[in-house]
Amino acid sequence: MGGITKRGDRYLRKQLIHGARAFVSRAAKSTDPLALWALKLRATKPLNKVAVAMAHRLARLIWILLSRQEHYRVTPANLSA
Repeated sequence: MGGITKRGDRYLRKQLIHGARAFVSRAAKSTDPLALWALKLRATKPLNKVAVAMAHRLARLIWILLSRQEHYRVTPANLSA
């Protein structure tokens, strides 16, 4: 997962970054797979880099959900790993 490009809608990109920053700062209180991924990344990277990576991941997830016209379903994390 890389960064988020500066092409496209600046307002949407800013909102994704703000939402991702809020998600990352509260990820320790959650046990869903996305929060666990953010916590694992946060152990080695600075907060803003993790927030941008999370925004990129959220943008890809949103695109997939919109293109397939599906709802987001949380799958339980594999706790044995």
